[in-house]
Amino acid sequence: MEGIVFAIIFLVIIVVGIGLVIAIPLGLIARRRERARTSAIASWAGSLGFTAYPPGTPVRWTERLPGHRATGVRMLFAGQRGGRTVGVAEYEYHETTTQMINNQPQTITSTKRYLVCVADVGAEYPPIEVVERSGGSKLWRWLTGPADTEIGVADFDARYRVSTESPEVARQLVGPALVAAHVEGSVPPWSLYGSDLLAYWPGRFDAKTALPCLDAVVRVAELLGK
Repeated sequence: MEGIVFAIIFLVIIVVGIGLVIAIPLGLIARRRERARTSAIASWAGSLGFTAYPPGTPVRWTERLPGHRATGVRMLFAGQRGGRTVGVAEYEYHETTTQMINNQPQTITSTKRYLVCVADVGAEYPPIEVVERSGGSKLWRWLTGPADTEIGVADFDARYRVSTESPEVARQLVGPALVAAHVEGSVPPWSLYGSDLLAYWPGRFDAKTALPCLDAVVRVAELLGK
């Protein structure tokens, strides 16, 4: 019996040892890759003349992002683009869910990351948000009829929902040119609080896609009121 116990203990030690042998190099590789990624992004931002800010830099627009994590900005760069002050960032928050595994509740934490682009519109406005309608939003609209925040363009109102407590201001800002851009799908959903126009996409900061995303937000800023 003792021999079996020792054999089991020995087997566990071997399995743990193998796990450590595998895990430690993988962890080192992951850290090297992350350093290389952040270095490449910093070089990209520097080539655009952008200024880098340290991780966790407080910014007022994190309250508009999923998770609302005030210290969730991992990378942040700011500069000028299209004659406007802009910012581009990687933001993350941790989502905790409970799942039943083998009839036992298990808490699982996952990290959600987003690319965030912000442009200063040069004036202060009340909060306005334009988002794509979900299935529930489309059903609610069908059941209750048009909301008082709708723009009055059928194709746009069917696909997008405008959230604001200032419908008249929203209709002034979301004019024909911006409505057309939304209908053709050339601009992203966005929100405007004060002078900060913001859009975000799920995923990590990628220098290959960050500039087109930033330019799309700048285009929204240029089309406001047109």
